Amino acid sequence: MYNYTTRDIIEGIKKHDSNVLTFIYNKYYSEIRQFVLRNSGKEEDAQDVFQESIIVLYRQLKKKKLVLTCTISTYIFSLSKYIWLNQLNRRKPDVNSEYDIDENIEYDDEFERIVAENEKYKLYQFHFQKLPKECQKLLKLHFDNKSIKEVAHEMEFTENYAKKRKYTCKKLLIKNVINDPKFKEIK
Repeated sequence: MYNYTTRDIIEGIKKHDSNVLTFIYNKYYSEIRQFVLRNSGKEEDAQDVFQESIIVLYRQLKKKKLVLTCTISTYIFSLSKYIWLNQLNRRKPDVNSEYDIDENIEYDDEFERIVAENEKYKLYQFHFQKLPKECQKLLKLHFDNKSIKEVAHEMEFTENYAKKRKYTCKKLLIKNVINDPKFKEIK
């Protein structure tokens, strides 16, 4: 198996390189799995946590907001642990002293912000996928910075109707997100 450098791993994640992603899984998953299983988790939980960690890492790289002050393995493991402990605290807020926490790892505000941002994004994605297809298409065009004239043309609407429909779709999405009980947990 090829041993990738941190730069190789970062570039591979950005490019969705399957060889790099396989390397990351083979190299780092078992340690995260053991941690989750030792701390009230199941195999599916470990898989979800690991996948979420890689997604968070990818999103941080895409936004160019990642500044590594440790090895990539330490970052992935620390992020995974933080994500799992955060999930456990939401499930059982009174019982966090039982968990196998490494006291030497400091979870600063940056981890908290990154995980909260990811939770919000997942909630948004969940409700976005539940919108009518027309709303999804219209909002995607809007989020791609298309002018209302371009949106109207693409959707075969008048400009006035496109404006009204965009407003209605955004309002529906916001309402669904805000009314979701998970929104209050994340907030």
